[in-house]
Amino acid sequence: MNEMFKKAIADGASDIHIKAGDFVRARVDGDLAPLTDQEVSHAQVRELALKLIRHERDRDRIDEIISFFAVGGVLLAIFGVVEARSSHPMLPVHYLKQRDFMGPALVITVLVLAMSGIFFF
Repeated sequence: MNEMFKKAIADGASDIHIKAGDFVRARVDGDLAPLTDQEVSHAQVRELALKLIRHERDRDRIDEIISFFAVGGVLLAIFGVVEARSSHPMLPVHYLKQRDFMGPALVITVLVLAMSGIFFF
């Protein structure tokens, strides 16, 4: 993996795309070019992701953390379906199509997530 990163830096890559079951690619001058000639396994991607996590206690709990995100996603999807079918929803779905509503809502969401990351991790 270190050689791959060194090659990307030497090529002047702006970013690296790593996906299990695919070649590692780097964006050079706006185009994605393969960095490796073999596909990356799920185990290699997991190993790399675990190296990016600073605290050992968080590495040990990665499966639990991923499960929490999955459960949260499922609950959010259920909430969306219930709200879309409700005659008096808490948040009418047509608001999600309005830019003047979604722009500030997304900014606030990102700020809350960033603050949560700073305070709790």
